[in-house]
Amino acid sequence: MKKNAFITSAMMKEMALLAKKSEESQVWQVAGLLYDLDGCIDKLHLVPQLHGLKTVEILKDRQIGNEQIYGAIAAHSAASGVVADEMMHKALIVADGVMESVLQTHHWGEVSSEECLNHCTQKETERARQRDALREFCVAFDLEEKDVLKRLKDIAMAKMKEK
Repeated sequence: MKKNAFITSAMMKEMALLAKKSEESQVWQVAGLLYDLDGCIDKLHLVPQLHGLKTVEILKDRQIGNEQIYGAIAAHSAASGVVADEMMHKALIVADGVMESVLQTHHWGEVSSEECLNHCTQKETERARQRDALREFCVAFDLEEKDVLKRLKDIAMAKMKEK
């Protein structure tokens, strides 16, 4: 779980740079680092609708983060019902999808950009949401989906190999 957080954080930094938001890259990284915190706490036994929202509650209680981070974390899970209406929200949805696809296919060895792309289209609701977030992010910043996925996949695969 810890490696997953560091990888997603690195992908979020890349997404911030692609979005020409370098001044906000640390905030985007923190969102990527903490977004699945509630999933690390076994005793929570979360129902899907609370995923992300419980992390926000934990962070607010400890005065960690800001509204931008809370919004992205709350919106990353479709089950939460929180609308992903900012580019940082969309970036976290994409990074989460890439991370999930890399984790699921890591045991096969190298993962192609096409495999990442295909994985983003599989699980109906969540994958459609991830695909839409990727499309909207790329359109907003005049980027090619395959190029963005390749960059994120390369970051994730390199970090997976680190000890």
